[in-house]
Amino acid sequence: MKKKYVPGLFDFMNIQSKNPILEKMLFYPPYMQYGFRVLTRLFKLFNMPGINKIHPWVQTEKNKLFVIPVKESLEDSQDVTVPYQIVESFIEKSSCRIIVDFCACRTAHVCKDYPSDLGCLLMGEDVREIPGTWTRSVTKEEAREHVRKGMESGLPCFAGKPRIDNYIFGVPDNGRMFSVCFCCDCCCLGNKIINCLPPDRKNVQFSRLEGLKITVDEEKCTGCNICAEKCVPHQITMKDGRPHIFEDCQGCGRCATYCHQDAIHLSVENPDFVDNTIKFLENM
Repeated sequence: MKKKYVPGLFDFMNIQSKNPILEKMLFYPPYMQYGFRVLTRLFKLFNMPGINKIHPWVQTEKNKLFVIPVKESLEDSQDVTVPYQIVESFIEKSSCRIIVDFCACRTAHVCKDYPSDLGCLLMGEDVREIPGTWTRSVTKEEAREHVRKGMESGLPCFAGKPRIDNYIFGVPDNGRMFSVCFCCDCCCLGNKIINCLPPDRKNVQFSRLEGLKITVDEEKCTGCNICAEKCVPHQITMKDGRPHIFEDCQGCGRCATYCHQDAIHLSVENPDFVDNTIKFLENM
């Protein structure tokens, strides 16, 4: 088991909170935004050829993140709530669960569209190492309710084991922390990171769940372009007045959520989709 040898951002914040003057700066939006710009630039640096093979934040085999669609239910032969089932499985198996009291991204950008108190859900034995100043331990039912709240807010889940979270929360990289973040299209650091990745790594580190299909009903579509405007990784373009979805689409479901004509649909055809997805995420 790896031991902690580098303090994380939460460790620094914990120290800073003990000083009345410095504490006021902690949640000062410009100060937080500066920190996000630094992290984004570091990601660009670490993705340079050579560095991207050794730095834990960007090593492909350690940093696959999957977007669990925003829609609570998907069209499939069994009519099950697929996204919720996937996350619920990890909640049920988890030995320890904590919820971060706030979303740093939305707090930093003073988000007006989504709740800033909807923080990340972190699971696994290693989360016991996270300073408890801005987190709280929760029961399995409280974790389930948190996920339901995120989905009801219209936010997709970024789920996986991104190693940058180990640095942010000050947890040694033992591969025993599973993160579920509820990411908005306006503030999320993950969305900014996606768009600073080289094209050949973008769809490797942020992938669509295998077996998830996205289709457009051209008869319902009016060509309003809202789907392309809301696509964070820019995987939708308008062609002849209709949306064209590229192969590297992550399947987050934002386009379907924002479509006023119900012209975009997410579906799964494989009856083993849920089980296969859970097994794959467990082995990351």
